[in-house]
Amino acid sequence: TLTFEKGKLVKVDCADPDRLNKYFDVDEGARYVGEFAIGFNPAIVKLAYLAKRPAHLTLITDSMEATGCADGEYQIAGNPVTVKDGKARTHDGAIAGSTLSMWEAVKNLRDFADTTLENAIYAATMAPAREIGLEDEIGSIEVGKRADLLVLEDDDTIGRILCGGY
Repeated sequence: TLTFEKGKLVKVDCADPDRLNKYFDVDEGARYVGEFAIGFNPAIVKLAYLAKRPAHLTLITDSMEATGCADGEYQIAGNPVTVKDGKARTHDGAIAGSTLSMWEAVKNLRDFADTTLENAIYAATMAPAREIGLEDEIGSIEVGKRADLLVLEDDDTIGRILCGGY
C-alpha cells in the first residue's frame, strides 16, 4: 500500500514495525489513504481506519482522465497510457495513475474498514477540508458553504451531481 507522508509518496511495508507504528500514530503519521491501482491492500486500509478514525484520515485518489471510462488509450500529463482492467500504465509498463473515482474510494473505505457510509464520506469531505484549512467553506452541508453535492440513489449509485448548488 502506498500513501503520502509529508508530501512524498511512500510505501507502507508490514515488515517494518517502526514505519507501521509511525503510519498509524494519530498525531505523527500519514493521514492519507489512497488506491494506487497496484499493491492496494484492503487490510492496511482497515488498520489505518481503526487507528485514525475519520477525523484523522483523508481519502485521496490519483485518478486520471480515464476514470469512469472503458479500457483503452488515454493520456496523462500529455503522455500516452493504456488502461486495462482499470489500471493505467505507460507503454513501458510503469503505473501511470488510477481510475478510482472518489465515490468508489468512499465505498471501498466503508467496505474494507467495515464502517458506516457517513464515516467514509467524512474522510472524503470534512477531513480534507480541515487538512487544507477550508472547513468554513466546504466539507459539510451548512448554510453559507459551497453546495457541491452528490445526490445518491438507494443502491449507492450517483443520481445527481450539484456544483455550487446547481
